[in-house]
Amino acid sequence: MGHQGLFWIGVKLFNEGEFFEAHELWEEIWRESEEPDRSFYQGLIQIAVALAHLERGNVIGFHRLIDRAEEHLAEFPPAFGGIRLAELRRQVTELAQWVAAVESNPQPQPEEDRCRPNNGMDDNKLSILSLMSGVKITIEEEAPDQT
Repeated sequence: MGHQGLFWIGVKLFNEGEFFEAHELWEEIWRESEEPDRSFYQGLIQIAVALAHLERGNVIGFHRLIDRAEEHLAEFPPAFGGIRLAELRRQVTELAQWVAAVESNPQPQPEEDRCRPNNGMDDNKLSILSLMSGVKITIEEEAPDQT
């Protein structure tokens, strides 16, 4: 399968919350790419891995990779590679700001209550997971064929 096909499969996986799997596909493309595409793919890979870290509770890894991704993607136009890159960056920035706010003002953790519908998961973690599920790659209207 060509790079274009792998890229769009990665987008689909990312949008389904399969961040690590998306990163694996994009890494294949990244290895064989030249600039500026190489930086574009590296930024997407870092966002995907950052979200995988956040899923696992590694907030430090999340913030480090988001910062690196921003360094790679900062000079790209709002739309690049068939996606609305500015929209993705905005979503990730908002998530990072929210996570930082939660870190700086943590609420006391209630004792685990197995009767709670969230099975003892604290509200902050539920909110983070909800916000993560809202991070999606939006396709440009004029995007190339995605197969």
